[in-house]
Amino acid sequence: MFTQLNTCPPVPVDHPSESHPHPHAPPTGDDRARRAWETLSATGKLPDDGELLRPEIGHAWRRCLIEHRLPPGGDQAKGEPRPVPGMITGFGGADFVDLLGRISPLLKGTRLSLLVATPDARLLHIAENQLEASPLMRDLARRGSDWREAALGNNGVGTAALLGIPAAFSGREHFSKRLHAFCTVGYPLEGPDGRVAGVIGLVGDCEVAASVLLGVMGLIMRLLQAETPLRSPSGFDTAFRFVERGYGGESDRAVGTIYRDTLADDLVRQAARLQARNIPILITGESGVGKEHLVRLIHAAGCRRDGPMVAINCASIPRDLIESELFGYEGGSFTGARSQGKPGKFLLASKGVLFLDEIGDMSFDLQATLLRVLENGEFVPVGGAKPIKADVHVIAATNIKLLDAVEQGRFRRDLYYRLNGAQFRLPPLRERPDKRQLIESLLVRECAQAEVEPKRLDPNLMDLFLGHPWPGNIRELRNLLRNLVSVVNRGVLEVGDLPIDFLEEMGFIPRQDPAPQAPATPPPMAGPTALPPHPGTPSLEDWECLAIESALRQADGNVAETARILGISRSTLYVKLQRYNLTPPRRPRPAPVGGQPA
Repeated sequence: MFTQLNTCPPVPVDHPSESHPHPHAPPTGDDRARRAWETLSATGKLPDDGELLRPEIGHAWRRCLIEHRLPPGGDQAKGEPRPVPGMITGFGGADFVDLLGRISPLLKGTRLSLLVATPDARLLHIAENQLEASPLMRDLARRGSDWREAALGNNGVGTAALLGIPAAFSGREHFSKRLHAFCTVGYPLEGPDGRVAGVIGLVGDCEVAASVLLGVMGLIMRLLQAETPLRSPSGFDTAFRFVERGYGGESDRAVGTIYRDTLADDLVRQAARLQARNIPILITGESGVGKEHLVRLIHAAGCRRDGPMVAINCASIPRDLIESELFGYEGGSFTGARSQGKPGKFLLASKGVLFLDEIGDMSFDLQATLLRVLENGEFVPVGGAKPIKADVHVIAATNIKLLDAVEQGRFRRDLYYRLNGAQFRLPPLRERPDKRQLIESLLVRECAQAEVEPKRLDPNLMDLFLGHPWPGNIRELRNLLRNLVSVVNRGVLEVGDLPIDFLEEMGFIPRQDPAPQAPATPPPMAGPTALPPHPGTPSLEDWECLAIESALRQADGNVAETARILGISRSTLYVKLQRYNLTPPRRPRPAPVGGQPA
């Protein structure tokens, strides 16, 4: 089944704005952006004051400086125009530009230019061309012109193509000076194979509010949806999908749904070179650090990206079935087998990537068979006699110390060295230097996936996250952010919004005893008029402490009732109880009926 175009109402933007950490809603913040860009242009370095830039701008400028090696303060693109196809590929004979041609009249008089670009951000089509009026932009309006971030600096079209997610920049948020008079927005289109098939962009004067561009783009997407379905080469009905969702879990196949991970970028570049020589890769790290996420990035960036990626969890398949899962079986080869047989993972992954997760849990007997396949490049299905060529790139992963398993005799030494052509260790989240950027990136994508207003973390909550050991690593962080984004309606997430179980894990509140042994009478508390035991004028914190004590007495120690009286959540109350070292009095159990012992 193919996914239909998914659109959502445009995100409202207060323009200019001071803080919108989300690619859907770029604030102008022109004074801050001007000061930040002037610092960049004068020093060749990112401004020290992180408040000058949204996280997305800082990340984009860092890529321009370090990865793309663009000169700061420049106004010329590096790339030259080159021939491009007549249509966005991946949709057979359907000419997407014809559809846009029916929409472009809507832009007359709006001072907006509608752009269509290839997956590598080469201009394919432009409607209502407003760029000719600018000498600096005139060459960018030519067919085949290079809008890649690596050539032009961050811009809506090029950055959307690079990251696979919507991107928007206004004025001096652009790295290149030639774009400072413009606002650019780009939305990736995802084809039926899950890859970015092209980018639709809008370019307007810097004075045009980003909310206007987003509103126009929302209308365009709805009209395009009305024009689908198109016809795919296989003859099935299909459609472009508007890529606006964020990271959705390890099962997501589209590159555009994977969160930005600066640590993985270097590993992916190395892995792509290893894959070109078909050198096996072993990925190690604790559970939840993002091993499958890295494998999907490697698959998308390597020479086998047009082939399938097939994953198998060696720990989840019964040992007596894993051989047939890997190599398939011939019909009637064992009781319960399909009469027509079944292809195995090696065959399904032909010309692509085979990901062996939890390789350390593979049975010792099967390890010898796998070793022969890796050495000879051939396998024989269960019950079969004819060997089949195995054209796969093998990537294995484990959360155990495989060398220890070798020393203990649980894993073959020769197989270990065969799999360990190159080893990538993913550090736990608590050790990562880019923890703050990763948290911000995941939060942006969780908001996009939930289709809610952009949110940010209160500084206290960010500090708490940065200091938390995260035993569940990225998986735990992502699940927690997903919870917060779903239940909190405000734009700022605070410590008091955290769920009870997380507060217990952090030690903010004691773990709840299902059958607490309460004393017969509650311990005494300060009287209702008692002042805080601090000299001088009581502070606001002192009065807050008194208010909590008073509410606790009024509620007879009931935490839920106390929170209701104070007008705060139970989570917030627990945090404040911890802060002021207050302990709710234990309420006595009711006497048993009839005086009988309990």
